[in-house]
Amino acid sequence: MITPPTFMRHALRTARIIAREERAWLLALPTATALLTALLAPNYATTYATAADLARAVAMSRISKSLTALYGELPEGADAVQLAVWELGALTCLLLGIVVVLRAVAVTRAQEDGGRSEMLRGGGVGPVGELVGVSLMLGAQCVLLGIGAGVGILALEGAGAADATAYGIAVAGTCALLAAVTVLLAQLTTDATGARGAGLAALAVLYAGHGAWAAQGWGWAGAWSP
Repeated sequence: MITPPTFMRHALRTARIIAREERAWLLALPTATALLTALLAPNYATTYATAADLARAVAMSRISKSLTALYGELPEGADAVQLAVWELGALTCLLLGIVVVLRAVAVTRAQEDGGRSEMLRGGGVGPVGELVGVSLMLGAQCVLLGIGAGVGILALEGAGAADATAYGIAVAGTCALLAAVTVLLAQLTTDATGARGAGLAALAVLYAGHGAWAAQGWGWAGAWSP
């Protein structure tokens, strides 16, 4: 019988193995997120340089149902940082969500189909230990993505440490939710193709639910969406 300490050693070893295999993604995705955010975020301060320009943009965004459905509800009297997080943050979460879904399938169902599970079984790692190891690696990936997004938003004039922390947590949390849902769905599908389709469908449903809640006030739709 495998004891809890032995189980955790196997899970951590699995996480290290997968992290070594995925090290390019672990480093490249957060770096790209930080650089792109740092490149795009400062435009909000220059585009809406005056209070009148900012107030006009916020007012137009708040009355647009389509923008509200796409990006969520923008607070009244939002500043440039909130406007950037509202628009750039929504797009960032959507794009990273797609990438996270695809990577989650790549390290679960696709690797299992490729024979990695048999190799791990030979080392004494069971199915649950493998799943925990994969989840730990994906969790680390989501944390790094949140850090990258938070660091990038600091390039926007007026953004402080609290803004960066909140933004990073929101990005990391959204990615973690999508990764968890995809890992679960991957266990219920027969192959990697089905897992990708199920994960992307879940992302679409969550995104649509948030849009319906923000634009139409359907609380039941937004209750299960980030």
